[in-house]
Amino acid sequence: MATITHTEDWRFAELVMRAWTEPALAARYEDDPAGTLAQFGIDLDAGDAPPLSAGGDPLRIADLTQPSLLSAKWTYCG
Repeated sequence: MATITHTEDWRFAELVMRAWTEPALAARYEDDPAGTLAQFGIDLDAGDAPPLSAGGDPLRIADLTQPSLLSAKWTYCG
């Protein structure tokens, strides 16, 4: 079983992030994981290709520009 190197780890992180935002890339990875990994500079066999997601919650983007009252109650110093 092959492992991902430190440099390839960053490339795989980019692949995961892009696959979450680009459904066509995620589909391409499912069809040809070794080929898609090679496009990102990662040399692994299809059997060694890690999953793109552990099956958790879908990506959520939160607006962090406005503080909420919920977070304010946890930051109170008294």
